Amino acid sequence: MVVTGGAYPGSIWSPELVEQLKLARESAAQMAINYSNAGFAVTIDDFWDSNSRLVEYHAVFQDPRTHKILLYPSQLTAQERNQKRAGAGNENSYIAAGIRAVYERLQSAIPDLRQQGWIVIDTSDQDVETTVTSILAITR
Repeated sequence: MVVTGGAYPGSIWSPELVEQLKLARESAAQMAINYSNAGFAVTIDDFWDSNSRLVEYHAVFQDPRTHKILLYPSQLTAQERNQKRAGAGNENSYIAAGIRAVYERLQSAIPDLRQQGWIVIDTSDQDVETTVTSILAITR
């Protein structure tokens, strides 16, 4: 149980972290459904989790208007972008460990994700505007 503060991803995933992620994703999924039903376009920003395989979004994925898109820059690019955003400091280390853990598991999951209808975009050489343009071109 998370009593106070937050549990952060790293090389070891505690039961508290798994619980926190499950609750956050279930809440995000319900909000996405509610907003979509009200006529809004919805985007969920998350990271690949090989533990849950994002099962918390199952109801969202059932909507035929849903596009499952995985932005997949190289691991080095992900680390560099994180460092640029976060700057130097101790709070950056857990994210770096999380990136390493996710990429270790994600690479082998990519073929299955594609087969499940995920669109995988290598954004290593793309800025935000180019990535948005790519997504819009694929989803329209």
